[in-house]
Amino acid sequence: MPETVIILGGGGHAKVVISALQDAGYSDLRVLDDDSSQWGTELLGVPVGGPLHSCPEDHRAVIAIGDNRTRKRIADTLKCRWLTVTHRTAYIHPSAKIGVGTVVFAGSVIQLSISDFPRLLWKPWMTIWLMEFLPFRAMCTA
Repeated sequence: MPETVIILGGGGHAKVVISALQDAGYSDLRVLDDDSSQWGTELLGVPVGGPLHSCPEDHRAVIAIGDNRTRKRIADTLKCRWLTVTHRTAYIHPSAKIGVGTVVFAGSVIQLSISDFPRLLWKPWMTIWLMEFLPFRAMCTA
């Protein structure tokens, strides 16, 4: 039986993360959110529970929250096994190094020599063509 993947966050980013996970063949999904009014509902057919800190350490998880500071705080606080997800329609150049916990959405293009930065969310139709010394210099088109 496949292992459950926990999606942390139940907003708009969670929807595209769920889509990427389903496209990659994951079917046993669960969303956790701190908003108790969402508990017991479903997001794109995936059950929503909570709170975020209830994520078991032994489960694979993806942070599906758009705010960088919040995503970093969650990653620093929770000790889940971070899953890297790449949608099948994304292009990643062989010289790029994608960090643990990163999600690369449908239609993304990641070009030459991207460094290993964890837990990034590459948005659909975003093309990254130069990154040096992140976060100080990044050039991209969206």
